[in-house]
Amino acid sequence: MTTRYKYSNPIPVRIYRTQKESLNELMKDREFCIKNNLHSQSDVLRMSLNRTLREFEHNKFRREVS
Repeated sequence: MTTRYKYSNPIPVRIYRTQKESLNELMKDREFCIKNNLHSQSDVLRMSLNRTLREFEHNKFRREVS
């Protein structure tokens, strides 16, 4: 039986050392993570990416209807 991964095409991301330190500190704060539904560092990055992509889509839509 082969293992199936939820995300089959991972994208390597380089972050600054200070960002990594802050991210590690954030993940240690269990109360914050539970409150914000964060289970991994990847969740934090995906949320930010989704926010940026949503903004892009809104801007693109506004340009098309103008």
